[in-house]
Amino acid sequence: MELKEAPNSNDTPTHAVSLPSDLTASRLIARRGLLDLVESQDRMLQTQPPTQALGGFYEQAFRMTAYPLAVKEAMVHAGLVN
Repeated sequence: MELKEAPNSNDTPTHAVSLPSDLTASRLIARRGLLDLVESQDRMLQTQPPTQALGGFYEQAFRMTAYPLAVKEAMVHAGLVN
């Protein structure tokens, strides 16, 4: 991807398209490779039936973190707290 200034503008672009000083090109390439690996594994796992069944658990976990009172009520109902 290459960013260019507007063709009808004499102004220099105000955006920087360069790596931070502490990030070398080889490290950027390695990061990209790692990202590709993680994304490919994620795509593969999303198609597996056991992984698809986790959707309900994720939703339940979200509700529990979003609604602390619901967590307390569930724990009381389960007999874990008074």
